[in-house]
Amino acid sequence: MAEAENYMLKADRDDLAARSESKRLAWEKTRKQGALYFVLFRGMLGMGGGYILLNLFFYLLARPEKRHWPIEPRVYVACALTLLLGILFGLWEWHANEKRYGPEATK
Repeated sequence: MAEAENYMLKADRDDLAARSESKRLAWEKTRKQGALYFVLFRGMLGMGGGYILLNLFFYLLARPEKRHWPIEPRVYVACALTLLLGILFGLWEWHANEKRYGPEATK
């Protein structure tokens, strides 16, 4: 890795190292909360819930003549799939951050 960074000025390398260290410290705080908390709140509710609200907004915006409840069953299926994708995204992000900033990466 040192050979790849030879093109950088020393001040830039130091700045990059400081940013990496601050991200590692932030990951340690997040890691203490646990994987389940991270996946549920960041992945499922954060990403999945945000996309569900966005999808419902556009669904109601695109079909003003069908603004009645109950919503069509395919919308419920899309919401369930979006939550599943949010969980998968949270797991993927947790794994990527563990590889990048976890205890094995700092050795």
